[in-house]
Amino acid sequence: MRPAGYGEDQPRLDDDRLPVVLVVLDGLGDRPIPELGGRTPSEAAATPVLDRLRRRGASGWHLPFGWGPAPASELAHWAMFGFTGVPFPGRAVLEGIGAGLDLPVGLATTFAALRTAEVVDGRLWITGRTARDDEPDATSLLASLAPVLEKHSVELHLLGRGEALLLFKRFPRGNVTDSDPFFEDFHPWLRLRATDETTLELAASMNAFLRDVRAHAARKPREPRAPRRGQACF
Repeated sequence: MRPAGYGEDQPRLDDDRLPVVLVVLDGLGDRPIPELGGRTPSEAAATPVLDRLRRRGASGWHLPFGWGPAPASELAHWAMFGFTGVPFPGRAVLEGIGAGLDLPVGLATTFAALRTAEVVDGRLWITGRTARDDEPDATSLLASLAPVLEKHSVELHLLGRGEALLLFKRFPRGNVTDSDPFFEDFHPWLRLRATDETTLELAASMNAFLRDVRAHAARKPREPRAPRRGQACF
């Protein structure tokens, strides 16, 4: 039988070693809309399970970088677990460790994901992500990139669902900006930029690699069972 404290209606066990469940509602934030009487979708939604969790636990504000800044999810999570004072190694490193990869130290590593896209007025706009039933097509497309990977000295490690880690073997680790527009309706696919003079060559190499991947994906025949809203690209 379980000791007291593990059942919903049992008295609390005076033991600080009890497990803690941290519920992170990543991406739940929204804006008030007139159709809901000035409320956000979360405020208007029926949330009996979340309400029950709130009554049994604790909730509050967490401002990892103060009021105003809106950090990316991975930075906010990093700070949430108490690592604010520790340099963030990057999502790619954490994804690789989580996947059991033995990543080399001192090598430029980035996270990549396939996206559907379409060209509008000469600009490339992201239109969606790979779905669960796209797994065979995504794996096939990534496997077909071997010539492009060899040309640019890039090593690819599959993570599943069209996601992968890319190791740029000619470059040490360095910071560049993201190619993900984040707000797909406001910005097209972004060109990578160097954050300082030491990463100029890395940013240029990554941009050239992405353009070649795009061209390769546009030439690859689509499977008739998996219609797309554009060509798959990084």
